[in-house]
Amino acid sequence: MVNGCGLTCLAGAQFNVGAQLAGQRITLRLDGPLMTLIDATGTQLRTMPCPVPPADRHRLRGARSALIPTRPAGPVTIARRVSGRGSIMVAKQTMSCKGAKLPRAWKGSSEARR
Repeated sequence: MVNGCGLTCLAGAQFNVGAQLAGQRITLRLDGPLMTLIDATGTQLRTMPCPVPPADRHRLRGARSALIPTRPAGPVTIARRVSGRGSIMVAKQTMSCKGAKLPRAWKGSSEARR
């Protein structure tokens, strides 16, 4: 369980997994040098370095072998509207699309501006 500050406890130490996960029940999957955070639906939320060495993992209380592989969140599809000057906004940063190779049918059409 993630506490209100976004911390969870593992092997007697607290680790920051993110405030956006506060109050949620998550599963920690320890795979080699990585620790994967998985939500209740089985979706992989985040991957971070594993704080527990492989030699000490057998001491974890309530730990069990992972039987099912995690399913990644999948590709994210986004749409951006291109301004008349040929620029888009990504993460509050303006990027120029003037050098982009668009099909001839898209140039000047409303599809190129989406």
